[in-house]
Amino acid sequence: MSKLSNIEQSLKTNPEVKLVQKALDGFYSDLNHEFSQTRVVHYVVAPKKGAYTRESLQKFMGELIPKEIGRAYSKKDFSEDDSCLKFGYLYFRDEDVEEITDNFTKNRLTEILIFPFPSKSFAEDVLEKRVAPTSVEKQILKKYKLYPNYRRKIYLPKITNEFEFISALSQFLFPEGKR
Repeated sequence: MSKLSNIEQSLKTNPEVKLVQKALDGFYSDLNHEFSQTRVVHYVVAPKKGAYTRESLQKFMGELIPKEIGRAYSKKDFSEDDSCLKFGYLYFRDEDVEEITDNFTKNRLTEILIFPFPSKSFAEDVLEKRVAPTSVEKQILKKYKLYPNYRRKIYLPKITNEFEFISALSQFLFPEGKR
């Protein structure tokens, strides 16, 4: 079983996870080399009981993937300032190199990103582009906590770095994971 299928199975069977949905699943070829291909898969998840603080979201994210699957290649921790909670993510890589001839190899890279959000309704609003996938004002987060079915009006996400821009752009352009 591949790392991708192990991660997906783990997320779907985790009793603490309420929502697991692929937000993006696409293949990208290296324009400079015809034998390289990258698959990018984004998962959006939410805790069953909701998690509305940096600490509780960080704990939830840390318990998403069993140690047997392996450690994340990289991750961004949740952080906060006076008015805002910034979301974290887990990033896994699975690289498969296949030798075609003596001179060529075929590289297949799978990039797996897991984005945990505070609640099912918040995650659904991210998927419907009603809230930013990068951060949220604490006063808005309180409304999600107090009103489980709270819905946000659409607004554009606040982008703070290049990765967030690419991630948000890919979600806007390919919401169903199709190119």
